[in-house]
Amino acid sequence: MPKDLADEIAERLIRSAELFIPYLDKSYEVTQERENDNVARVTWMLALLGFLVLNVSSILGPDFSMPVWGFLLWLVTALAGVCAHWAHRQVDICLMSCHSVKREKLLSFVVNGPRSATFEGLQPLLVGTDPAIAAAGKKLSKASELASQLERATFVLFTATLALYGWYAIAPAIALPPALTLLSPPSPMPTPIP
Repeated sequence: MPKDLADEIAERLIRSAELFIPYLDKSYEVTQERENDNVARVTWMLALLGFLVLNVSSILGPDFSMPVWGFLLWLVTALAGVCAHWAHRQVDICLMSCHSVKREKLLSFVVNGPRSATFEGLQPLLVGTDPAIAAAGKKLSKASELASQLERATFVLFTATLALYGWYAIAPAIALPPALTLLSPPSPMPTPIP
């Protein structure tokens, strides 16, 4: 290969790496915003549920009674939400680490200049098959999967808790068939007539 052609290819490879860095930064910002939205969603679910549990008697009246296991379901939901929040924090840490490793490798490729620029050197950096980038990506993938599972669990428990509170609020107003009377909330104790 002629020297001038090799130099031109090396310059183009360097330019490709330089152009990829702003894309990488923008991708990191977008992913970070998405993670922040996930954390906000978990926080709002827990805040709404906490408001419901703390204010249920003032909303539905003083005669409303909830069994202990209704409160325990809320407690498990809150615990799952706290764990999901922690897992999303781990995703943020892994995301920052992965971004830093990839950006550092690309900057190193650019700084080393045209003397060592080859397509075989750039491709693993762009695709993510470089050992350091692959290790950071694997940690990010594991943390992201855990956060997603905990967020799903929180949402399912949130829905179950809302359904339970809704059932206990509505069930006394409807006539239930005998098979469902075990599921109905206890009726308030009648006050003795003096």
